[in-house]
Amino acid sequence: QLRLASHPCQLAVMNDSINFIDNSGTTSLHKGSNVIGRSVKCSVKIDPSEKYVSRTHLHVFVTDSHMLQLMDTSAEGTFISSDVLK
Repeated sequence: QLRLASHPCQLAVMNDSINFIDNSGTTSLHKGSNVIGRSVKCSVKIDPSEKYVSRTHLHVFVTDSHMLQLMDTSAEGTFISSDVLK
């Protein structure tokens, strides 16, 4: 379970790809750098009405072997289960 501030979402492997899933649907992440947030420049765009999600909230780096590296760049935090990502 993943939360961008208070926005519930998931990262999941489906059909050999990494996907970001939230209430607006599923987005496949590409290898390399993916940015999740409210900005129109993000590779995964969150609804702008989600005011606690930062414009560039979370950077997800996907390696060739489908390993993930997460970097929180938000003001409100990113949570995995109940732990804060630092």
